[in-house]
Amino acid sequence: VLVVRPNAITALNEGFDYDNSGAIIDVSGGFWAKHSGTAGQMQVGSGVVAVTDNNGEDVNAPLIGQPYTATNAEALYSSFTVNFSALPTTANVYFAHFKNVANGFYGRLYADTVTATSGYYRLGIGNASTSGSPGLSTQDLSPGVNYTVVTRLDLANGACTIWIDPTDESSPSTTDSTSVSAPSPITSYALREANGEGTLTMDNIKVGLNFLSVVSNIVDVVPQANPDGYSVVGDSADNV
Repeated sequence: VLVVRPNAITALNEGFDYDNSGAIIDVSGGFWAKHSGTAGQMQVGSGVVAVTDNNGEDVNAPLIGQPYTATNAEALYSSFTVNFSALPTTANVYFAHFKNVANGFYGRLYADTVTATSGYYRLGIGNASTSGSPGLSTQDLSPGVNYTVVTRLDLANGACTIWIDPTDESSPSTTDSTSVSAPSPITSYALREANGEGTLTMDNIKVGLNFLSVVSNIVDVVPQANPDGYSVVGDSADNV
């Protein structure tokens, strides 16, 4: 599997632009791996991954530079485009999260309709669980519409934050205030299919070490020598 990242602080850059469609663990050549559930159920195609409560597979993709702890990064950020075609029927069922090498899950993202206007949904984030609707946004979201979701996991204390369609890090956000300890070393980003979560597609999943690394395509560049006597610009990380 060949992974290209736009800068040295991007740990995952997944656009799901595979030549074929089918089970994500097969189409990705093993880049996405099952860690729970029934293998081969989560599907990818047409540039998106489909996550649905009709199936029950959990998969994860490794992060470049892992494992991540408070000793080598202050925080991990994620971003992706999400579109719900069927609303959740059960509260607080998470569909994406950071993962350690075992089964420690952090920054669990979930959709909820209990507090939303009828026909809409809201997104929330949980430090280490989704019990009691921690970190639930107050923004009503429409099914069938693409939204950019950004999250932050503080590697020192495990606190998690969610933004929806932000313009920068100071945009409105919601943080789970539930007490939690520093997470175990983070090694991957994971997607989950479970009863009651609804049906959604995700695209352009990114994980990075700061806000800009997951919301822009900034390239880390340095001048490079040229035998003809002028300068060219190249990727300083050569991340291929």
